[in-house]
Amino acid sequence: MWKTSTIDEICNVEYGTRVVRRKDSGTVYPVYGGGGETFFLDKKNRQDRVVISRFAMSEQCTRFVKGKFFLNDSGLTLSPKTNDLSQELLDKIIISLNSVIYQVGRGTAQRNLDMKKFRLLTITYPTLLSEQQRIIAKLDATFAKIDNAMAITETNIINANIFFLNYLDKILRSENKDWDENNLKELTTKIGSGSTPRGGKESYKSSGTSLIRSMNIYDKGFLYNKLAFIDDKQAKKLNIVNIEKDDVLINITGASVARCCIVPNDVLPARVNQHVSILRTKKNILNPKLLHFTLISPYHKNKLLKVGEDGGATRQAITKNQLEEYVIRFPKNYNLQSELVKKIIDSQTLSLKMKSIYENKLKNFIQLKQSIVTQELNSELKKAS
Repeated sequence: MWKTSTIDEICNVEYGTRVVRRKDSGTVYPVYGGGGETFFLDKKNRQDRVVISRFAMSEQCTRFVKGKFFLNDSGLTLSPKTNDLSQELLDKIIISLNSVIYQVGRGTAQRNLDMKKFRLLTITYPTLLSEQQRIIAKLDATFAKIDNAMAITETNIINANIFFLNYLDKILRSENKDWDENNLKELTTKIGSGSTPRGGKESYKSSGTSLIRSMNIYDKGFLYNKLAFIDDKQAKKLNIVNIEKDDVLINITGASVARCCIVPNDVLPARVNQHVSILRTKKNILNPKLLHFTLISPYHKNKLLKVGEDGGATRQAITKNQLEEYVIRFPKNYNLQSELVKKIIDSQTLSLKMKSIYENKLKNFIQLKQSIVTQELNSELKKAS
């Protein structure tokens, strides 16, 4: 006998709990939200469950998390209300409904789960537990091969990034005699950070001059999400940290210390707050792109993180003086620097292409699992009818 019920009728909806990285972080259990793993805690509240995204939903809004973990408030899980539906089958059914769940999201800039519509989604399942176990065993046997292929693909994604970082270290730690060595004070015309306008977040505007904060700075590029804006009066007070084309930006405080990128032209005019420092290279002396690649290379990243750990009593910090004294190596000839940058960009492009191929492959495996569950349940339902 098969039964069709709404999620609200057959499932307990279990929300996650809000945690703060700075206050609650630990080392034992991974913290999961709707977007995947974030950091670690020393406490857990879930085990072997499908996590459903509540906020900022992506097309992959459901994911099975194996083992013990902590679910934060951006995700939810489901458990059966009755004894005629097993947790294992429920999780597999939810995975198969991934695209349906995504469709009941609402919003444009940020897609959030519409809980009212979500609770009305229907689930069809066999009520005999023995029949459920037979279906689960059949699906698990098929999934084992897919899971193995997914594990290999996930390793390839990691290796694609390692490939580029290893290349960076190799090429930037050259012992070539035509390379020079100097500190950043001698290689830049400006090193400096700004401040937050009076009133903090409440004083930000919907448009105007960009105020770049640490949350916008990432090694692989600029993150536009949550970019703040200030008006002309506020910007004038921060004229000393006016950002120019090709400025290198580096985070100097907090958990994101040493993250680094080049400012994109489309956010100019812009200023930085107190958590971000500008590094403006001397023209025809040091290529700004080469400086960026140097600072994000594993060797220098580790050195900068060590500087950050030593620089703050209560949190990681890099001072202006430490940046000024920081030493790097580079080709003396500026044209050679440009050629080196081109080689690095070519390597990065190849790495990103490899990563994209493997990520698409992984996405296809996930969709295959969803399709297999749907087909299996539909096939069994037809047999039972």
